[in-house]
Amino acid sequence: MTSNGKALPRLPGATVNPARRLVAAMLLGAALLVAGASATSDEVVRASSGVTYVSGGVGTEAMDRLRSMEKDFKLKPIFALNTGAYLADINVTIVDASNKVLLDTMSEGPWLLAKLPAGNYQISAT
Repeated sequence: MTSNGKALPRLPGATVNPARRLVAAMLLGAALLVAGASATSDEVVRASSGVTYVSGGVGTEAMDRLRSMEKDFKLKPIFALNTGAYLADINVTIVDASNKVLLDTMSEGPWLLAKLPAGNYQISAT
């Protein structure tokens, strides 16, 4: 479920057993308690490789904040299904032409903005 109360789409054929639902509910509750104390979504971060990035975009305010910052970033993947439903918690890895990992992170929302130098890159999102 997203922060605006809308359910994320379920992939076809996916099933959720009751034990996983209980664990997910407990984790969601813990995440809601922690969110007010230390929000990390929509905050600019510098990876150990020197790549600056920000991810998030769950909710209207967060998307507006990222839109205001997008001019400062060269890369802007937006994660969504073919139906247009946004995705979150996407593992993103960016590798340069010499196979050096420049970024390996979990996108906290459908938007990921990254500052990369000019070059060729391989991007993997799962």
